[in-house]
Amino acid sequence: MSATLLQAALWVGTLVAQGEFPMACPSGTDMQLLTALHQRRLQLDTREAALGEREKTLQALRDALDQRMQSMSGALEKFEERYLLGEPARRARDKRIAALVEAMTGLSAKKAAPMLAAADPDLTGDLLMRMGPARTAALLAIMPVARAARLMEQMSGSQKAATQALAASPAAAAPAPAATAESGPPPEKAP
Repeated sequence: MSATLLQAALWVGTLVAQGEFPMACPSGTDMQLLTALHQRRLQLDTREAALGEREKTLQALRDALDQRMQSMSGALEKFEERYLLGEPARRARDKRIAALVEAMTGLSAKKAAPMLAAADPDLTGDLLMRMGPARTAALLAIMPVARAARLMEQMSGSQKAATQALAASPAAAAPAPAATAESGPPPEKAP
C-alpha cells in the first residue's frame, strides 16, 4: 500500500470509529475517492495553517502600525504646538523679541555680544536681523569667529528667503517706474 492510501485507510478507520462512516468496506472506486478526499483535506489543513500564520503576521503589522500612528500623531501635536503658533502667540513672541532687541540695544556691544553668543541661534539671528546693520556688525565683531560666521550664514539665508518671498508677491511683479534724470518723474496714473 502506498503512504497516501494508508493514510486514507487510517482516516476511514477514524471515521468508522467515530460513527461517521458505514462499517462496510469501501470498494476500489470508493477507496480512490476517499484517498482524493483525504489529500484535499490535507491540502486544506496546510492552507489553513498558512492562513493562520498570515493572520498572525498581519495582526503584528497592524499593531506596529497602530503604535507608529500614535507616535506620529503625538509628534504632529508637538510640532503644531511648537511651530504652528496661532496669531496671538505669534504677536506675543514678536513683542518679546522687540523687548529683547530694545534691551540689547541699550547694552554696550561688549556686554551684549557674550549674551547673544550663548543664546539659541534662531533667537540670536532674529534679534540681530532687527537691530540694524551697524549694531549687528559691532556685535558680530566681538563674538567668537565661528559663532559669528554661523549667524551671518543664517541671517543671509533668512534674507534670501525674504527677498524671494518679496519677489514672488504681486506687488513686486509690477514695480513702479523710478524717476531718472533722463526720463523725468514717473507718469501719473489716470483716475
